[in-house]
Amino acid sequence: MFVDGTNFDVEELVIDLYYWFDKSTKRKNELQSFCIFCDISYKSLVKHITTRWLSLEIAVDRALKQLPGLISYFMSNDCAQAQFKRLKTALENPMAEVYLLFYQATLPAFTHANKFLQREEPMFHLLKAHLLHLYKRLLGKFVKPTEISANLNNLSSIDYTDICNQVEDRELAIGFTTRQTVMKLFNEGSINKQSLSKFYKSVRQFFTSAMDYLIMWCPLGDEILDHAVWIDFERKLDVTFNSVEYFVGCFPSILGDINRDNLNEQFLQYQFMSINDLPENLKEACHYTDDDHPCRIDALWSYLRTVNTPGTKIPQFDLLFRVAETILTIPHSNASEERIFSYISKCKTPSRSSLHLDGSLSSIMVLKTHISDPLEWKPTKEKAKRSYMAVQQNKEAELKLLCICLLRVHLFFLHVH
Repeated sequence: MFVDGTNFDVEELVIDLYYWFDKSTKRKNELQSFCIFCDISYKSLVKHITTRWLSLEIAVDRALKQLPGLISYFMSNDCAQAQFKRLKTALENPMAEVYLLFYQATLPAFTHANKFLQREEPMFHLLKAHLLHLYKRLLGKFVKPTEISANLNNLSSIDYTDICNQVEDRELAIGFTTRQTVMKLFNEGSINKQSLSKFYKSVRQFFTSAMDYLIMWCPLGDEILDHAVWIDFERKLDVTFNSVEYFVGCFPSILGDINRDNLNEQFLQYQFMSINDLPENLKEACHYTDDDHPCRIDALWSYLRTVNTPGTKIPQFDLLFRVAETILTIPHSNASEERIFSYISKCKTPSRSSLHLDGSLSSIMVLKTHISDPLEWKPTKEKAKRSYMAVQQNKEAELKLLCICLLRVHLFFLHVH
């Protein structure tokens, strides 16, 4: 692991930096003064949460932009606190900048994959392609291109741990700025040959460990991913009817009553369709891009469900839609569930511990998960009317309960006297 080889824990560093300056205005002002002295812009440090990978790249980038000011601050001050000592020890190492630059150059590959897994749209049909893209991207950082090209159809057969299959130190993909910085330190005599070799060895261990993790936890060899691509309109010609039939066999309780011959006919009609047969709004909706543009393959199949056989009112893809609908319900990650847990912990706090799951908490969760901006949301007149009537009925029930209580108290005193 990179941490074991370099004794540099980037997560510990960015977390310690944030909490060291977070609650102290004096420390922030001192850091701002050092940033001005170093002729760099001061910006607040970013909080990194270990369970949220996306924040690490941003936190590293922010720390790098203010690194001269941070180094000046910790080298010019002294404190007995353990947190300060950890930060000073880490930043006085001349390789600290190299380590941060390496993470800055490497983390985008993981961030890109993480963003895909956290998308809320149905993406199960694209999961295999994205995992393979990450697989190739990581291999390309330290494995010889000739070895990758020779095994493109079977990447899992590459022994990436074998040093003979890896590139030389000067060809490792550590980032242009990282390589320039580390060679500058070496030529200036700030680091020796042993430190340089130790860094390259740690880089190899980092990539090797990342590949081990990817192979262990990502279902690259699961055949269900290969068969799911047919619901993608742009890849419908890459597969055969066997891929459709595969899901019928996987879910007999849901799809067991489907006539295979009719299903095959509908699949053929689906393959014959052209992109020009779709409405304009769906041509972009079913096309995936790496930016935040939504990919709504479910919108495409909602449309296909309404298409009738020419000259009749008989649905043309009703059986095929049932199979596609089953695939669309398969989650491509557990990000949605984790997001729900995060919402619950933010809603049900120690100061609001009386919120019940079958009451207010459920209502709040519905608003947070189904309405993008609850503050700007305006209910319809019908919903507002029903809400008003519910409140009035609740008030009447509370009033009746209060009257009953008062009556019981009155009867009790009459009985006593």
